[in-house]
Amino acid sequence: MKRVIIQVVSTGRGRGKTLIGQNIVKRLVALGYGVCAIKKTHHDFLDVKDKDSYRYMSSGARRVVVLGRKQIVDFKAEPKLVEDVLRELSECDVVIIEGGAGDYSNPDVKVTIVSESEIAIESKEDKVVVSSIETAVESVVKSTIARLEN
Repeated sequence: MKRVIIQVVSTGRGRGKTLIGQNIVKRLVALGYGVCAIKKTHHDFLDVKDKDSYRYMSSGARRVVVLGRKQIVDFKAEPKLVEDVLRELSECDVVIIEGGAGDYSNPDVKVTIVSESEIAIESKEDKVVVSSIETAVESVVKSTIARLEN
C-alpha cells in the first residue's frame, strides 16, 4: 500500500484548516488507516516558557523528550524540512500537512481554503471547487481511499 500526502492550506488564518484536517483524520482512522499530521507554524519556539522542558531547551539541550502517561512530546533543537519529517513518519498510510504552502510542493491532494464557500481540491488528475467543509472532507476521503487501494 502506498502513502498519501494531503496538504491543507488557506488564504488566511481562521479559515478551517484544522477543522478539515481533523475531520479527514477521524474518517480515515475510523476506516482503519494509520494517519499522521504535521502542523506547520510561523512560531520559532513551540514550548511553553517557564516550563521545565523549555528551561532545558533554553539551557542548550539538543533534545528534550517529555513523557506523559498518554503522550510523548519530543522537542528537537534542529529545524527540519517537511521532507525530512515525512521520512520519519513511515508508519503512516496518510500524512496530513496543515499549513506551509510554500514549504512543500508535492502533495498527492492539496486543499486550499479560499473562503467558507470556496474550497479548492487539487490532485495530479483533477481539480474541483466545493462550497462546504463537509463536501471537501468527503471528496478528500474518497480520493485518498482510491489512491491507497490502487
